[in-house]
Amino acid sequence: MKRFGVVFCTFATVLFGMLSTAAADQQGVVIVDFETFDVDEALLERFYDHVEAVLDDHDQLSKQEIGQVTMDELMLMAGCDAPHEECLTAVGDLVDGDQLLFGSIERSEDVHMFTMSLFDFQSGEFEREISDQTLQGDADWLADGMPAVVEHLLYGATATVDVQIDGASDAEVQVNGESAGTGSVTVEDVAPGEVSVVATAGDDEQQERFIVRHDEEKTVEFSFEEVIADIDDPDAAPSLVPGLAVGGAGVAATVLGFVGQAQLAGADARADSLIDGRGAVDADQHSELQEIEGELTRANTMRWIGFSAGAIGLAGGGFLLYQAFTHDADADSIASERDLRIDVGASDEGVSAGFRLSF
Repeated sequence: MKRFGVVFCTFATVLFGMLSTAAADQQGVVIVDFETFDVDEALLERFYDHVEAVLDDHDQLSKQEIGQVTMDELMLMAGCDAPHEECLTAVGDLVDGDQLLFGSIERSEDVHMFTMSLFDFQSGEFEREISDQTLQGDADWLADGMPAVVEHLLYGATATVDVQIDGASDAEVQVNGESAGTGSVTVEDVAPGEVSVVATAGDDEQQERFIVRHDEEKTVEFSFEEVIADIDDPDAAPSLVPGLAVGGAGVAATVLGFVGQAQLAGADARADSLIDGRGAVDADQHSELQEIEGELTRANTMRWIGFSAGAIGLAGGGFLLYQAFTHDADADSIASERDLRIDVGASDEGVSAGFRLSF
């Protein structure tokens, strides 16, 4: 029995020592009544509950009870009129705690704005401050967001946002109004609380708004339709419309060349049939032969013009379309110095064409 009593006392002593050590490692935080502007009393009470809950989960901080007191009352007792470092150090002599948490909450319609500070009495410095952090939404949104705002004050910017972009690798991404890059991107050191992510590709702008908590990694996805070029917006690719027009004319001219080629072949066949291997024709066939010679001349001219103009049109249109699809507005001044030269040749054997681009 005596042995059991000794063991029990030893266990109790060790347990009490462990609890005392854990309590000594934690710093007591004195929470001062917040200034409020048009804030519902019930919401304010929920906010204080969230502050206590976040402190309870903190490894190094805990709430220090002092009762209800305002910042103005503490400064009056300390003999100062503004919450600067010297004044707050003097306040530390009046309260039993290690740190002081104070701030304000303002409301405008469905937007609540939070300003909070955490001051350390021992160092005489502010541990962390947040200014004008907002939550916009209904009661449920505020219930999700207020703990995150408190976490921002106590832990800092600890969240991560992973932005996934589909269909527009050059989409511009902004997180909380600041540029985060283009395309899919991972943004670290995001403040817990309300986060707004905007992705913009051309005229298409998409936005996601959500609450992110301490140490949370949030993934948000945007999907865009791939657009090669906008014909209604020639400024986006100035050579697109001319390229389509020139290329279309080249196709039409090439068709004309094939028509001439077909007529030329038909006239040749008629001439061969008329002559039929003879060195001369009968007198009554002269008029028909002259008519065939006229058809040969017209067909050959049509073929030459069609293939030549077609080669020029296709080459020029192709070059203009290439410029349109690889258009870079910042390189317009350089592109204007480029020289395009098209060489076309035609003979009875066929037509050849080529183009040369000089930089």
